[in-house]
Amino acid sequence: STFIGHAQDEHRDYQMLEKNYVSVGGELSKIVEYDKNIGSEALSAFIFHQASRENPVDLIGSMFIIEGLGNRLALKWAKEIKETLGLQDEQVSFLAYHGVNDESHLAKLENLINAEWMTDDIAHRIVKTARVTARLYLLQLEEIR
Repeated sequence: STFIGHAQDEHRDYQMLEKNYVSVGGELSKIVEYDKNIGSEALSAFIFHQASRENPVDLIGSMFIIEGLGNRLALKWAKEIKETLGLQDEQVSFLAYHGVNDESHLAKLENLINAEWMTDDIAHRIVKTARVTARLYLLQLEEIR
């Protein structure tokens, strides 16, 4: 239920990104039709693979990496990009939103890792998934052109 709720919170984020992109002069068709880079393809495939498993609890690791980055860096990035490029708030809304809201997402994940059902085996799987997600996230950033 927590995963489904989290997915519901995030499922329209791409629309914020598209809106931000268009607001700074990008063409919507370019961002919609552009191929994902190798890192993005790998990260997406890995997360969908983990989600297809019988018990996708390992995805807590992916969520911690992604939400943790948003919580720690997104608001800072939004402010710096806005100031450097002279943009308006609505042009960095994706980053600003995540900089504020990812803290509550992390709190929900912390409740999961402290649940009664958490075992050493599950914790090990979560950590491995977090490590793979972090490496693939980095690859995604390295491949930005």
